[in-house]
Amino acid sequence: MIEVRLTVLNGPEPQMFALRPPEVVIGRGLECDFRIRARAVSRRHCRIVFYPTHVAIEDLNSTNGTFVNGQRVTAGVALKSGDIIRVGTAVFRVELVAPAHGMSAAGESVSHAPLVAPGVEDEPPSVFVKLKDQPPGEVPPPTR
Repeated sequence: MIEVRLTVLNGPEPQMFALRPPEVVIGRGLECDFRIRARAVSRRHCRIVFYPTHVAIEDLNSTNGTFVNGQRVTAGVALKSGDIIRVGTAVFRVELVAPAHGMSAAGESVSHAPLVAPGVEDEPPSVFVKLKDQPPGEVPPPTR
């Protein structure tokens, strides 16, 4: 099965994340598989869905939209290597690859993250993406 690698293009340091089936929900909410700590990112912003023939990104009615190569996503958009995704203020380059031998992460849909925060108060570990213009401390705490 194919995996998606997202490289952060506007972070203070290089960051790459491997995403795996069946889907990865991206947003700033605690329930998301891939959390981006930025005000411009909705709690449940978008999702990447793995189909047998392709991988697609879908906006989840986010406030600021999801963009692929500068075009706003209004329905599912098939991704290809080299695509540029913008989620709020976060910008990623897409790479579609066959997973490397021995790199599978049983039950995990996001891995190879340089920034992983331990669970707090029964919350699961979360992937955080640092952005140059949005220090993590400036994000208001999520509401429950």
